[in-house]
Amino acid sequence: MRGDLQRLRNFLLRFAAEHGQDLLSLHTELQQGEREAAQRRLHTLKGLGGMLGLTRVQHLAQAAEQQLKHPPVPPPGGEAADTQAVLQALQQALEASCQSILQRLGPHGPAGAGN
Repeated sequence: MRGDLQRLRNFLLRFAAEHGQDLLSLHTELQQGEREAAQRRLHTLKGLGGMLGLTRVQHLAQAAEQQLKHPPVPPPGGEAADTQAVLQALQQALEASCQSILQRLGPHGPAGAGN
């Protein structure tokens, strides 16, 4: 963004507004067997996370995307809980990131008070 703080602020606020509920949509896609749509959603989160400096979101989205592409093989008699654990961690990271963005940059946050 080359030093354009207002532009970065706008991108972060837009991310929080448009992607804060992505994991709900992702779960719906998975329940409906729309794996490609779920992978695209994770790929988008990975890219946006990287572009905006949300590295935890980026890394967890990347891990979840890889697990959807190449599902882990569960041990005999066990379950592949890895994917669910990564998705749960991603949900928490996404919620925390969006909440932080809105608190710090929203219209009532410090940046909205004249920046």
